[in-house]
Amino acid sequence: QHDEESGLYYNRHRYYDPLQGRYIIQDPIGLAGGINPYSYVMNNPVQWIDPLGLAHTSGKWKDCGKGCRIRIDGDAVGDGRHLHWECKNGSGVMGEFGGMSHGEDYSSAPNSIKKCAKKYGFEPEPSKDLSCKTSGLSTTDAALATGATIGAGYVIYRVIRFIPSLAPPLWWSIPANVVTP
Repeated sequence: QHDEESGLYYNRHRYYDPLQGRYIIQDPIGLAGGINPYSYVMNNPVQWIDPLGLAHTSGKWKDCGKGCRIRIDGDAVGDGRHLHWECKNGSGVMGEFGGMSHGEDYSSAPNSIKKCAKKYGFEPEPSKDLSCKTSGLSTTDAALATGATIGAGYVIYRVIRFIPSLAPPLWWSIPANVVTP
């Protein structure tokens, strides 16, 4: 609800100031909602929702059969997507492409979970192709090309700065040209 007098928006538990782009009252869940208690769901309102201001949620549980399910969560803190899995005989978390998440990786997950994750567009294991594709230039050639480009740019800059000395009406700018590198 918009409050005409203050210009703020009231969202159940907190007031939002659109000029500041943040809430003016701390999140009711405190630091459990992220390191900034004035943000909305860890500064990620596109991927997470928190209508009551009490918790953030992301992803939906997907059934994998055999009593197992997965939930793929988006990138919350810059470390990539991660997946939560639950089966009758255990549960765990894994980062995408073999990465860690919440202190765990893909190694403890059953193969059925890994297959299910792939089915929903999540790659649990590290990529098999770890080769680095290059432009064909060696490192030395690339460094020489970069140096030549920078050097040529500097020469062009100095020529442009020298042009006023060729025309007497522009001589007033020469002292600045001498001092300027």
